[in-house]
Amino acid sequence: LFGYYKETAQSPITLKPYLTLRNALSKPGEKEQALRKRWKFAESFIMQRAKEIDIETAEEFEKLGEDEAIAKGLQQLDLSNGIKTFFKQFSSEMFLYRSTGSDDIINAISSFLATPKPVDGSSSEVNGWLRENILIGRNPDDTYMLVPAGIVISSIFAESITPVTQMQINAKAAEDE
Repeated sequence: LFGYYKETAQSPITLKPYLTLRNALSKPGEKEQALRKRWKFAESFIMQRAKEIDIETAEEFEKLGEDEAIAKGLQQLDLSNGIKTFFKQFSSEMFLYRSTGSDDIINAISSFLATPKPVDGSSSEVNGWLRENILIGRNPDDTYMLVPAGIVISSIFAESITPVTQMQINAKAAEDE
């Protein structure tokens, strides 16, 4: 089984093996247990990435100054605390995701993103940060790669519940040799 790994804040995200199953999951319940580990790992990765993005964004604000950073599209959102609120707010969807790999959490995020932003100018919308662009890297022309947080989170959840085929496993094994 492989998970996401990022050695340092500047390193690229890579797949890294964290568990080798030698018996082809022959015992009852082993496949489900491996799937749950994969889902839990995605959740942990989201929390880790939120901290890294908070740190990288703060460093950019410090390096550029607040005015220039905002002009380039950066925002300091405190993603680490936002993620905690997110898990509480979507607790029933997260419970289903953790226990069955349900895609209800992805649908809930998509539904939230499709709902128009409140026009009353209030910034107290719970999980409103999901609509805000976050720094996920740099483009080749050295501009910031900014994507709405909700899209990043839902893509990680979607990838974690996508079935892995035997052909993909064989290809990865051949690649590692």
